[in-house]
Amino acid sequence: MKTETALTTSFGIGWTPSYVPGFRAQIDYYNIDIEGVIQPLGGTNILTQCLTNGLLCGDIHRDSLGSLWIQPTAYIIDPLVNNGSLLERGVDVDLSYSFDIGSLGKIHTALVGTYIDKYEVEPIANTPSTAYNCVGLYGSTCSSFGTGAGIPVFRWRNTLRTTWSTPWSGLDVSLAWRYFAAVKTEQLSGNPNLTAGTGTIANGGISNTDAFLSSRSYFDLTAAMKLGDKVTLRLGVNNIFDKDPPIVGGSTLPGPPAGNGNTFPQVYDSLGRYIFGELIAQF
Repeated sequence: MKTETALTTSFGIGWTPSYVPGFRAQIDYYNIDIEGVIQPLGGTNILTQCLTNGLLCGDIHRDSLGSLWIQPTAYIIDPLVNNGSLLERGVDVDLSYSFDIGSLGKIHTALVGTYIDKYEVEPIANTPSTAYNCVGLYGSTCSSFGTGAGIPVFRWRNTLRTTWSTPWSGLDVSLAWRYFAAVKTEQLSGNPNLTAGTGTIANGGISNTDAFLSSRSYFDLTAAMKLGDKVTLRLGVNNIFDKDPPIVGGSTLPGPPAGNGNTFPQVYDSLGRYIFGELIAQF
């Protein structure tokens, strides 16, 4: 097994105009090209490559009934391999603005977001026919840890946080908006490496409920107060409106840890509204 190698290109521009005091903008472009990715190809991907490109068919072992799940003699060989490539390209955005509101204190607002233009996986090195682009998609291949991002590949996601620094005893109050763009199942991508044999919504091969996961917005409220030079009290509520996560069918959801409980708990609030409090003391 060899080490992975990556060629990373990035550049950014920062802007703090003197005629808009308190405003700052930072925009960064990145292009990450990883070769020799260490990963299992995934059973679904192996089946798809055999069906669409005639590759990896020797790794598939069916039982005497021609099945892969009826008898224990059926299996797919899927070890870790030093193969394939991953290309991710996008833009990171970081904007902030602070201003005084007189005797009422100060407002600070900041937007941090990422736009992904390309997330292309080539499971088999130097074989473009095996490649697929997962931007805006989710599913058993694009959202698995073995051959994908581990979560839905959102084209855009952001956090917008506004903090009110009040004039009262070091009290700060923050309201945050977390946003995740809509995604669709990889089965609707049109790429045969992701859609082979899945059918359509019309013929029932793809569930209506799984076809698209709508965008999600979560709002969080936090208050922090200094009780002393080294003691801070924080109280807050995440997901104020108790927004449910999108529910995904078992045939579309990748296995744990990416998919769990018929959703993606790493990105969506799977437990609903969350109330917390903490006392921080420094010694």
